[in-house]
Amino acid sequence: MNQDALNNFQTAVHELFIRWDALKLAVEHMGGRNGQQTAREIRDYIYNYCTQNDNIHPSELVEVLNDVIDEEFDTICEDNSVNDLSLHLVNYLKLCVEGKFDEVHHHLAQMPKCINWLDPSFKITAAPRGDDSDSSYSDSDDEEMDMSDDDDAPNLVDADRRRNKPQTDEDGWTTIPSRRR
Repeated sequence: MNQDALNNFQTAVHELFIRWDALKLAVEHMGGRNGQQTAREIRDYIYNYCTQNDNIHPSELVEVLNDVIDEEFDTICEDNSVNDLSLHLVNYLKLCVEGKFDEVHHHLAQMPKCINWLDPSFKITAAPRGDDSDSSYSDSDDEEMDMSDDDDAPNLVDADRRRNKPQTDEDGWTTIPSRRR
């Protein structure tokens, strides 16, 4: 891949990751203090995985993403978002390899605007991971994560998501509800 293709694909990966609700929820509920950094590392890992392997199939990427989000956030996505994300990633990778950057930018421009919560300068107040084994959290860390950078910023979790919050069972597994009804 040439540098233009790599740069355009990197932009596409970032834009997809900041819109991946399951990842945002995993960071919010299971990420702890380093959740945002872990999400950036997952984004970068997936970018490298896609650009350093030939002929990636969406099902292969689904497996990798499921393994990573389970390993890093103890989360299993049941909302089909991993499948959707994998299809988009493979499609954007193909377009970038073919040099169809205008098409990539057109698709990205059609996406709804959102806050770049993966930016390292974006401050997130992390909630504890759910297990009580880390006693280094202060009382203020027990509050739910605020993903907005100012009081006027929109909440990243829409009203429907607030009604259907992720549920954590007695074993510590978090279920993220499906978008479909």
